[in-house]
Amino acid sequence: MKILLALALLTSITCSAAQIIKIGAYDFAPYFNLNENRIIKKLEKTNGTIQEGLTVAAVNILNELQSDFIFKIVAIPAKRRYEMLKRQQIDILLFEDKAWGWKTENIDFFTLPLNDGEVYLADKKNHNDDSFFEKFAGKKVVGILGYHYACTQFVDNPEIKIKDFEFTAVSERELVIQRVLSGKSDIGILTRSYLQRILSQQKDLATQIYVGTKPDQKYNLGVVSSKSAPITQDQIKHLMGDLMRNKKFITLAKPLDLL
Repeated sequence: MKILLALALLTSITCSAAQIIKIGAYDFAPYFNLNENRIIKKLEKTNGTIQEGLTVAAVNILNELQSDFIFKIVAIPAKRRYEMLKRQQIDILLFEDKAWGWKTENIDFFTLPLNDGEVYLADKKNHNDDSFFEKFAGKKVVGILGYHYACTQFVDNPEIKIKDFEFTAVSERELVIQRVLSGKSDIGILTRSYLQRILSQQKDLATQIYVGTKPDQKYNLGVVSSKSAPITQDQIKHLMGDLMRNKKFITLAKPLDLL
């Protein structure tokens, strides 16, 4: 009996010694997807429900690789990630770009060996080459709320007008495609890996959409962490190195053309 109690106590101590690390994640397919409650305005009330995504897989793998930390996902609205990291409501964000409005004095950042970006799309029945994307003047452009784009000089504003074109931000990726095909917007912007996956799954959609070959931006994806996080940057780098070499992660990332 004493031996059992001692083992139970030891297990309890071991478990309590593991530091919980909160991973912020917002709707950013294919890295993090939410179910039907994913609309940004509803996130704070519902907190979303994790459905799938590379971030979810990465967190599961990180927890399998070691026992010093317990990584947990916190679903957040994209626009609140800066504030929440500053307030220590989250500790880390995976698959983030330093150019997306981050102030360097409050964070640590390092880049991962992943290739992705944002691409332009248009209705194929009207446009079937890149010349349509050379000039945005007088055109209507649609992107995702809370995202940063090179064509808007990375300005974080849902309704802006830069260089004589109109930019509209919507809450869902499907709405970007719908607006382009309905003629409400001339140009859409979506993440390349997401669009690649969708077009491979929906062959009919691939016949309707022209995807530009010149990207709006190429991601320099990495890990953003708070300087106050209960995990050091060296520890994060070590763990992410293990993740990038992990066969499970590679199997998931390769079909998305990220590696």
